[in-house]
Amino acid sequence: GAGETSDRMYELVGTTGNGTINSNGSGPLVLTGDVISDATGTSQFILSGTNAGNNIFSGEIQENTGSGVTAFTKSGTGLWILPRENGFLGTSTISGGTLRMEADGALGQGTSLVISGTSTKLLLAPTVGNISISQAITISNNSISTGAIESANGDNVLAGTITVSGSATTRYQANTGATLTYSGIPSFAQGTQTLVFQGAGNHTIPLESNITGTSGALTKEGSGTL
Repeated sequence: GAGETSDRMYELVGTTGNGTINSNGSGPLVLTGDVISDATGTSQFILSGTNAGNNIFSGEIQENTGSGVTAFTKSGTGLWILPRENGFLGTSTISGGTLRMEADGALGQGTSLVISGTSTKLLLAPTVGNISISQAITISNNSISTGAIESANGDNVLAGTITVSGSATTRYQANTGATLTYSGIPSFAQGTQTLVFQGAGNHTIPLESNITGTSGALTKEGSGTL
C-alpha cells in the first residue's frame, strides 16, 4: 500500500507471544500505539519489511507484566525509526536493514544489543540531547561501508564492551559535527578483525577503555579525529 498511520495497541500473548509488523508497501508506516505483553516466556516484538522510507514506531515497547521478558528485533532490509525511550528489558537485535535511534533509551533497558548481517546498521540520530547505550554490544559478520554504527549528530556514547566477530573489517562512522565515544572497559574485544573509525566527525576512546584482541588492527579514515 501507499502507507498507513495507526494508533492501534499491540498485545503479545501466550507462551512466547512473538509479534511482527512488516512494512513492504510503497509508502511507510507511522504507528503510535504501545506494545504490551503478559507472555510467560520471552516475547519478541519484531519490526521488519523492505520499505526504506521513514517507518516510525513511536509507541512504547513496554516490559512484560507477567512472568516473561519482552525483547525487540529489527529485521528485513528496510528502515525503522524509534523516536522515544522504551521500557522493555530483553535483548535488542538488529539483523537487517537500518534502525534509526532518535532518543536515549529507545533500545530499552536490557543488557545486550546484537548487530548481525553484512549490511545492517544502527544509526544514532538524537532529536534532543545525546544517546548513551549501556548495553554490551555484539557485532557479527558486518561489512557495511558506511559503518555498523553511525553517529549522524550529537555526542553519543557506547558505554558497553563491543565484541566483534566474523567479517574481516568492521566500520564505525561519525558524521560532521558528531562524536562517538567508546567508553566500555574494554571498549572493544576483537579477534583478527580490523576496526575502522571513519567520517568527518570525531571518535574518542578514553585511556582506561583499552582494546583487547589477538591479532586485529585499527585504522583511521576520514577528516575527523581519533
